Amino acid sequence: MHGKHQKPDSADMHRLFVALLPDRQTINRLTKLQAGIKGRKTPPENFHLTLMFLGDQASANIPKLKTFIETLDFRAFDFCIDRRGFFSRLRISWAGTSETPPLLVKLHKDIWNHLVPQYAGEREKTFRPHITLARKAQPTEPIVPDPCIWHVDRLALMESIISGNPGQSATYRILHEKHARQP
Repeated sequence: MHGKHQKPDSADMHRLFVALLPDRQTINRLTKLQAGIKGRKTPPENFHLTLMFLGDQASANIPKLKTFIETLDFRAFDFCIDRRGFFSRLRISWAGTSETPPLLVKLHKDIWNHLVPQYAGEREKTFRPHITLARKAQPTEPIVPDPCIWHVDRLALMESIISGNPGQSATYRILHEKHARQP
């Protein structure tokens, strides 16, 4: 990955991000956590934990980003979903953990160090690992009555495809997926 990329026309651009993808059991648990939340609920097929939002990227960058994903030292780890929260400015209700696993911190740091600023520009470095449960939401009870353990083992380069219909959720497409090394 060498230097800054040139901006092609918008038809050649893809809205990309790097994310962790939950397994079916975790998706089912996240769906249950949405119960009682007022707002536009995240469709279960869209649940993910964003590690880095890359924004609009040229098609020519996708092979380099896939190669980067393959070079990452990605090890499986457990993520305890034991709390809910609310980002008031964005009106997002989310699920997350009270204790960020060290392997998640390392993975985020590795991605950050390699992709910023070549692909992500200057970004705020604050990392708040969460899974969005609903947008245009209201605050909810932070307690998760039945915490669950998500065994994280899927990392992906994703594309967000936004429809022209207001109020409709984006569609996410996996461009490249990597499975973790087991500890």
